[in-house]
Amino acid sequence: MKKWQIPLAISAVGFSLFTTKVKAYDLTTDEYIRLRNVFSEAHISIMTDEQIKKYLAMDLEKANNTTTYYKGVSLNPNNDSYTWTEITEDEYNLADEVAEASTSHETNYKKIHLSAVPLGNNRYSVTFNATWKRSPAVRSYDVMGMRFWNVALLEDSQSGTQVYRKKGASNYSYVDYAPTSSHVSVQDQGFGISMNLVNDSIDALELIIDAETLLYSDYGQIWGSYQHAASNVSFAQSQDYTISAAGLGNVINFAPELTLKYDGMQGVMTELPY
Repeated sequence: MKKWQIPLAISAVGFSLFTTKVKAYDLTTDEYIRLRNVFSEAHISIMTDEQIKKYLAMDLEKANNTTTYYKGVSLNPNNDSYTWTEITEDEYNLADEVAEASTSHETNYKKIHLSAVPLGNNRYSVTFNATWKRSPAVRSYDVMGMRFWNVALLEDSQSGTQVYRKKGASNYSYVDYAPTSSHVSVQDQGFGISMNLVNDSIDALELIIDAETLLYSDYGQIWGSYQHAASNVSFAQSQDYTISAAGLGNVINFAPELTLKYDGMQGVMTELPY
């Protein structure tokens, strides 16, 4: 039977976030296809053996997946405001993959994906990720968040990962954000993670947050939002938000003076049960 050799995740950087994942897990074709029901190739490549086994034990075929594609155009030379337009998957796939984003006028493309996998007993494994079509011109503190309605976050289940590939490299590198990291803000309605985008010359970038949740009513909702800093912000500024339906993408409600520093892209939502 054919097996898939998962590349080594060769580095992990980021202050106290330092982690090393050294592995080369052989996946059968069926196992790889099952994981791809929920996760990207890049995400799978940096999973530990333990994570792969955990996910393969889940009913991945029953995942509820919601994917939205966007084209963003900057409105002024400072790249501090964007107009985002939802596009089709075909338009996203046909977009030019070679050109870097300009520092004077930026057009870029993002894919956001929210997945909920049933675990039984009203529990769900939820993953939210954002993939850049091109490397962003501005690299500062971006924020990813989830908001819950009639859904509870299971304690210390939240985490995040920034996955990237340096130009010329064959493997992905990554930064991990542990549940207790100072980059993580757990609030009454959900949680968010500030991620300082790597400054390396890269040709792939994906940001991921995940958690385990409990549906405690007959009906619930989970929202995901990814907000890119279109101009430089400090770490403290990136954490100046509340998780709220009034926020960007129906999730991240920044202090008023910070709202225009982020690109304001729409969010994505899934309903439970489905």
